Amino acid sequence: MFKDRILSVIKNATNNGFPLYSITGYRVGKTKGLLDSKGIRTEFSHHSYGTAIDFNAEINGLYDQCLEFNAHCRLIRGGIYDPRKNGAITKQAILYQSMIRAGFKWGGEIKGKQKDFMHFSLNGY
Repeated sequence: MFKDRILSVIKNATNNGFPLYSITGYRVGKTKGLLDSKGIRTEFSHHSYGTAIDFNAEINGLYDQCLEFNAHCRLIRGGIYDPRKNGAITKQAILYQSMIRAGFKWGGEIKGKQKDFMHFSLNGY
């Protein structure tokens, strides 16, 4: 079950010293899909279905115009990503490793122009 996997990951991460400043799971919003004539996304996000979760958004931002993370990427949500910060999600972080083992994919590894360093879901988007 999704909830049990997440609770196990949170317990493992915090027991191993990974700081969790914020966690956001369920929230309704259209943040996927094509843009309509007003530039608004047309599909509900995985958060809307309770199958995605964000950790430490204040230091693990969402970027676009970002095929590869660098200074030219545009921050569109959350805080500036600095993998050296305590609580930043990297491939070496216990939170990342636990989420991957639990069957989730990381938004920091999204193929294409977005990098969502706070985000985990079953398919990474």
